[in-house]
Amino acid sequence: TLAIFKNGKEIDRISGALSTPDFTNWVNQYL
Repeated sequence: TLAIFKNGKEIDRISGALSTPDFTNWVNQYL
């Protein structure tokens, strides 16, 4: 699993089940 943090807070936690393009698009929402 990968925890995503923003401003020191964990905002989501995902598994490695997403494909790379979907993962990139998902992460880009938080950049």
